[in-house]
Amino acid sequence: MPKFSPVSLKTKLAFGVGASGEAGTLWMFNALTFFFYNQILGLPAYLAGWAVFIAICFDAITDPAMGSISDRFRSKYGRRHPFMFAAPAPILISLYCIFNPPSSLVTDLSLFAWYTSFTVILRSSLTLFAVPHLALGAELSDDYHERSKVMSHNNLFGYLGVIFMHVFVWFFIFANFEDGQRNREAYAPIIIYASILIASCILASAWFTRDRIPYLKKPPEDGEKIGFTRLIKDMWGAMSNRNYIFLLLGLFFLS
Repeated sequence: MPKFSPVSLKTKLAFGVGASGEAGTLWMFNALTFFFYNQILGLPAYLAGWAVFIAICFDAITDPAMGSISDRFRSKYGRRHPFMFAAPAPILISLYCIFNPPSSLVTDLSLFAWYTSFTVILRSSLTLFAVPHLALGAELSDDYHERSKVMSHNNLFGYLGVIFMHVFVWFFIFANFEDGQRNREAYAPIIIYASILIASCILASAWFTRDRIPYLKKPPEDGEKIGFTRLIKDMWGAMSNRNYIFLLLGLFFLS
């Protein structure tokens, strides 16, 4: 007889579908934003590259910070779900702003500042979901094999999110606009489609796993509270980890 309670298929699917929202967001960032600013808006490639670099550098700060905050967060809704529910709004707002810069931004530096600012906000908002979401997956079971099954659903839905975005955007949107990817008007329906996919997947993941909140691990009552000093220590610990630095470098070149 197993000494653990198997994770239900419903919970595995609910957890996994959140990865489609994360993947959809990253696809928008990786596949479209650089091209949009460089080829359509005319931002020099070196400035667009710096915007991406700065945003990824912020990940080095926000990822460990979010992990530290989520691990020590206390609420009746658990320590993961409040952040998962909060993430979609800033993600969608920043996506809209990235692809709709004001017409008053007529210089390269002003356009660079806009692109950089909302790219940082976008990736930080995604961190608000991604870090607690992954931590949730590890807490759904104490059994190694069950956790592996949970994460396999996460990986599957991550790939599906990329496929849905790629197929719909390239074969159903760009294909129906003259000049395709170079037509600025084509990006409006993409934003609508991506927003629906991202919000639906993230909120569905949070909503349909909320019944597991009472069974998830809680921070110890006598544990260290969230504080600035603790955050700095956690971030310094992450930045002192060579493997973490190599991971960030790999992420930069992939982006």
